[in-house]
Amino acid sequence: MQCPDCEHSYIPGQVICEECGSDLSPIEVPTVLVSKSYCEPNQLVEGIKGCGDPITPPISKKRLVIEGNQTILYEGRSVSEIAFDVDELSIGCRDTEQEYYPDIDLLKYRGHDPFISRKHAILFKENDKYFIQIISQAESTGFNNKSDIIAAGERREIQTGDRIFFSDSIVIKLKDG
Repeated sequence: MQCPDCEHSYIPGQVICEECGSDLSPIEVPTVLVSKSYCEPNQLVEGIKGCGDPITPPISKKRLVIEGNQTILYEGRSVSEIAFDVDELSIGCRDTEQEYYPDIDLLKYRGHDPFISRKHAILFKENDKYFIQIISQAESTGFNNKSDIIAAGERREIQTGDRIFFSDSIVIKLKDG
């Protein structure tokens, strides 16, 4: 098997990569079944009777974009964009010993940047507005630039185009969907 971060070969069951120090513990992601719903012939959908077309869920209005062609671990996959279609997203580094698995896992960056905390921040929606609240005591998260540090416990509203600097390793931007 190969480390997902540095592609160094390792033996199944090994929990830390000898080459880069990445956590090789398996991540258990719950299976989510998605089903399509279709209109009934006599059903009214948006004032139209018997549409016959698939009913699709509303598309998220906001997305989180990871800058610099980097990826983060989200729902067991390496991604560079996340639909912000939930009320809250935790950000940090997984800790298998403490059984802590944040929604957005930045563990692969922690080896290069020790200021990324296990429980670093929470992104959330409230009354159709988006916010970040810092949990970490590291004072390493910048808002729109590295020098405007968000203090521990502080929450700030995030608007389209705002950039969040998670220490020196990763920058996430809020974007319209």
